[in-house]
Amino acid sequence: MRETDLYPPVKAMLEAQGYAVKAEIGAADVVAVRGDEPPVIVEMKTAFSLALIHQGIERLKITDAVYLAVPPWKGRAGWKAFSANKILCRRLGLGLMTVSGGQVDIHLDPTPYQPRLSKSRRERLLGEFRQRVGDPNEGGSTRRTIVTAYRQDALRCLAMLGAGPAKAAAVAKATSVSRARAIMADDHYGWFERVDRGVYALTPKGKRRWKKTKRRLRRWDMVPPPPPPPPPPPAPRRIAMTRLERLLRPKSIAVLGAGWAKNVVEQCGRIGFAGPVWPVHPTRAEIGGLPAYKSLANLPQAPDATFIGVNRHATIDVVAELAAMGAGGAICFASGWTEAGEGELQGRLVHAAGAMPILGPNCYGVINYLDGALLWPDQHGGKRVERGVALLSQSSNIVINLTMQKRALPVAYVACLGNAAVVGLAELAAALLADERVTALGLYIEGIDDADAFAELAETARAAGKGIVAIKSGKTELSRVAAQSHTASLAGGGAASSAFLRRIGVAEVDSPAELIETLKIFQAHGPRIGRRLCSLSCSGGEAGLVADLAQPFGLDFPAPSDTQRQRLGDILGPIVTIANPLDYHTFIWGDGPRTTEVFSTMLGGYDAGLFIIDPPRLDRCDPSSYQPALDAIEAAQRTTGKPAFPVASLPENFDEGQAEALLDRGVATLMGLETALGALRAAQIPAGEKGWRPAPPMAARATRLLDEVEGKALLRRAGVATPRGVAAKTLAELRDLAEALTPPLALKGLGFAHKSEAGAVRLNLASLDGQREMAGAAGYLAEEMAKGGVAEVLVGARRDPVYGATLTIGIGGVTAELLADTRTLVLPANAADILSEMNRLRLWPLLDGYRGRPKADVTAAAEAAALIGRLLLADETIEEIEVNPLIAMAQGAVAVDALVRVFDGSPPPP
Repeated sequence: MRETDLYPPVKAMLEAQGYAVKAEIGAADVVAVRGDEPPVIVEMKTAFSLALIHQGIERLKITDAVYLAVPPWKGRAGWKAFSANKILCRRLGLGLMTVSGGQVDIHLDPTPYQPRLSKSRRERLLGEFRQRVGDPNEGGSTRRTIVTAYRQDALRCLAMLGAGPAKAAAVAKATSVSRARAIMADDHYGWFERVDRGVYALTPKGKRRWKKTKRRLRRWDMVPPPPPPPPPPPAPRRIAMTRLERLLRPKSIAVLGAGWAKNVVEQCGRIGFAGPVWPVHPTRAEIGGLPAYKSLANLPQAPDATFIGVNRHATIDVVAELAAMGAGGAICFASGWTEAGEGELQGRLVHAAGAMPILGPNCYGVINYLDGALLWPDQHGGKRVERGVALLSQSSNIVINLTMQKRALPVAYVACLGNAAVVGLAELAAALLADERVTALGLYIEGIDDADAFAELAETARAAGKGIVAIKSGKTELSRVAAQSHTASLAGGGAASSAFLRRIGVAEVDSPAELIETLKIFQAHGPRIGRRLCSLSCSGGEAGLVADLAQPFGLDFPAPSDTQRQRLGDILGPIVTIANPLDYHTFIWGDGPRTTEVFSTMLGGYDAGLFIIDPPRLDRCDPSSYQPALDAIEAAQRTTGKPAFPVASLPENFDEGQAEALLDRGVATLMGLETALGALRAAQIPAGEKGWRPAPPMAARATRLLDEVEGKALLRRAGVATPRGVAAKTLAELRDLAEALTPPLALKGLGFAHKSEAGAVRLNLASLDGQREMAGAAGYLAEEMAKGGVAEVLVGARRDPVYGATLTIGIGGVTAELLADTRTLVLPANAADILSEMNRLRLWPLLDGYRGRPKADVTAAAEAAALIGRLLLADETIEEIEVNPLIAMAQGAVAVDALVRVFDGSPPPP
């Protein structure tokens, strides 16, 4: 494009406004005149340049109406440059227009510049000045790294860890860096790694930096004394609200923005928030019916909680200003951070927050139905309650849907995590459970950020009598991809996440309906539902349906005792068959005392009872005939002290108001027969082992495969039995060595991950005579074949990026993948833990003497698996161990094949 191409559109635009336009008048490119008004001058160039700016400044000596005209920007970099030039033009009092395709766009009219001072930017500048030690930088442009106060704090932490690993609290105390834990956890410079619970050390990169800067740090007086040895792990801390108290239970709320933020203002009024709500907007006089403040600086005081409904770039400035004011916390609503590949931008947000807690970014917010505090930009279906459950989700839509339920679940809190840049899952969950009015916690999880902290949360919650139930997405490849694109969460494997939740005593369900019903059980009874259940209905069809639907859930409906049979028979008569599930017929229908006696007698012999009852519609029917049965259920729970659950076979068949009234009296009504059975199965989750914590996760790294000889040598050193064998580079060498072995023999080629598929396994050989070379083999192994094998077991131990390390055990052999009958545990785990999981295998009967088969020594197999798990945890160079098969014999177990991957010392794969 040439400058002359810009002129026709500019002239046409000015003439359309009544100007007479001429080109090249004196030194000006374009001059436009309209009546007695000052002239308009336009200077044109095909790109921004210093010469164009100079021309514009020179023309300001003639008139205040001077425009610069250029073609529009191209690409993201062009937009950034254009935005910077636009700011420059505003400061100089110049107008700005772009010309393209015959069209002129005015971006800036020339006006005298009156700069508005930014209090937040000034505070950040002075804060950086105060925090920086000495003057470590040279003024002007250099190629050296700028030493910021943040970097100096990181260098203090570096110096502290130069003497060896230390607890984060010890580093913070010794260096006086209050944000030491966050600096080391964020690891912006690649210097730090977590090596144990709360303990950090230097990475190889950090050690090199320490060696290089040690002298300079001493010069700056930044090297602290050597740290004391790490203290023993503390006892599980009591759940207590700390820094999230003001954010979750605010007494004042500020709301920034106008679009979505307007909803926050209006909903606060609708729900009856008792404190002040302060809308903040630079140009609007009112928002949502309340007068608006022009800036945060104009507020009466620092708000307890703030909803930030502005764009992501402005959000960073707002967060910094709130932190400087001493605000209690904020919700960052804007998206476009790590979930969109903008990790650096999210890092700036975290830095701006400092010690102030924020939820998000990319976060819908929080609703406190207990105190009527709402920082939520959308519809919700909840109402004020005095006590109830907390719902915490990494998906806003899921939790919105949960608030719309009509199942009589009282909801005390609703909260979203978003990207969890500052406040993580465990911290927010602990803060919600700390409210004594919260009875249980329901979670929708896409990724667990800190498995160790989450395990501690579960233990503390159980000690407080509060159950936790979760839906964990990421069990399939599609849902893991969805989680990554949604909040950049690391979902972890489905089997590993289920194993982790099971190990720590967190109930897991598959659907929102099961989540709600399980929470109702916890609301009424806490996490203490026993395994022995009874079921009662006045219909044989319902009794049979319960029996059929309960079977996949593995629920236990034991037969009534002789005493129960006698007593129930006396009341119900000889026609009724006394069984469990019990069809008590309709002989006692409407007879309150006899119904209560039947229900109490049956329930008294079990841990909990299901009472199938679908009251008639209130709008078309008379439900009064069902009231004696409902009263009897309530009385049975009261007299026996056992949980009694009225269960509607269809979820819509129980009126919400009636169910709410029952729950207020401690009776939880369950909606939908199959959902109720799933909820009861979930609520039976036992408490986790006290003090158990997962192994620390390790960063991704490149690995190499050991050959089978090397792998089995590791197993033998760990105490795992392997077959007697010999190895050699060639078959010729192997033949001589193999003469000492007792046939039948197995001949294996080395260097293959899957030898069967590669044709590198030959079995039941009387000798090695006549055996041919195997293509691609790096060597050979001959072994005595295991005799007396009963079953083939698969054992696999591997590192996990979220849960540290896992162990998988199941039915092995060449059909292992086809059968897919395995159980997973999160390490550490002992032989008893492993044996307990083996009992849950579908094909467990094959190990346990099915139809007269010999029994496998499953105890020996479990002990071998435990040794393999301990080997992985003890040797950090090992990435994965797979034994398939581990031959379980009538006595003992032998690892006949082994695949071991180890860290190869090179950088991790991209």
